[in-house]
Amino acid sequence: MLKQITVTAALAFAMLFAYCPTTASAQQSDSKSKQSQSQNDSRKKNSKNQNRNQDQQSDSNERANGSKQSSESLTGEGQVRASKKVKIPGTTIENLVVLIDMKKPNSDRTVTRVVDLGPVKNLKSLKVRQGDQIKTTGRVVQVKDKQVMMADEVTSHNQTKKIKRQKPKSKSERDNKRDN
Repeated sequence: MLKQITVTAALAFAMLFAYCPTTASAQQSDSKSKQSQSQNDSRKKNSKNQNRNQDQQSDSNERANGSKQSSESLTGEGQVRASKKVKIPGTTIENLVVLIDMKKPNSDRTVTRVVDLGPVKNLKSLKVRQGDQIKTTGRVVQVKDKQVMMADEVTSHNQTKKIKRQKPKSKSERDNKRDN
């Protein structure tokens, strides 16, 4: 049940920080212009697919090396780009979720990762804000096409906190509480 709620929460976080690429479209009456636009769109789409395939290949190679498996604990360090308090469905718990720009190991590339830092009430002493440098340790879960790090430990302002995640009550426990 905890895993199901965690994945549901992670999905909510991923959706909150998801972005939708925009495409410019101009209305043109000339059929040649439309055909040219269609060809350009196809090229852009193919280019995006090639980039995605390269990233997936890179991720597959990292998984093969054991550096990205969700059962293993990973450590990442970077700057907080954005933060948001997110209510966990089916609970009264509010988690702090951040976007962190992290440098990939053995690379000059920077990746932006969604990180769930756990319940807000447990993190008040850390005061994590946009622009802060933080270090997180946790496991990565796949939620649709997004990867979300579920932090087990976070270090900010020379303070380290272990994340205590409260197990959400089951649906039957919540229903019983409402009936009483």
